[in-house]
Amino acid sequence: MTSKLNGKQDQVITLLLAGKTQKDAAAEVDVAEETVSRWMKGDAVFVATLNARRRELWGANAQRLRSLAGKAIKTLEGLLESENEAMQLRAASEILKAFPWPALSRLPVGRTRIL
Repeated sequence: MTSKLNGKQDQVITLLLAGKTQKDAAAEVDVAEETVSRWMKGDAVFVATLNARRRELWGANAQRLRSLAGKAIKTLEGLLESENEAMQLRAASEILKAFPWPALSRLPVGRTRIL
């Protein structure tokens, strides 16, 4: 185990994050598939770096989705006003599918205590 990634390890991580398989990443970087497997199973720095970069990637993608949510809602809202009834139905259906209905059953109910 090393305390720092080498260039090939960094390249393999980049390829894995881009969706390549271990086998394809190994071939592209010109290392044995078994080497990548060994890094995945026994190199703590490699695994920690891969996991950290995965979290960064997922976080960035989640932020992109959050930033698009307002536009998506506005688009669906506009489609609800469409003259095409089939389009209205599809928009309404998508809105209802996106709503967290099970969460409603967990909302607190009852009186609010006033101190």
